[in-house]
Amino acid sequence: LEFDRLFGRRHDGLPEDLVNFMHDPLAVAAGCRWPGVTVEEIPIRLEWAGEEYLRTVEDAEGRAFRVVTAVDAHALLAHWLEVVAP
Repeated sequence: LEFDRLFGRRHDGLPEDLVNFMHDPLAVAAGCRWPGVTVEEIPIRLEWAGEEYLRTVEDAEGRAFRVVTAVDAHALLAHWLEVVAP
């Protein structure tokens, strides 16, 4: 849909490689660097949990990813409702 061209490169607050708009409040808050979300770079790897799904596990030998490690949930809910559904 060319969101990167239409929005990402035209608005300083959005990443240039924007591929879609987030609808998950936590994903939006993290993506906008909202101060109530703590993001850390943590080395992780994938491992099977039974035969049904993969899960991420912290592993010093794993690849580093930016991961949300904490959120002020009450403040995020209040802020989200104020901004999205006034």
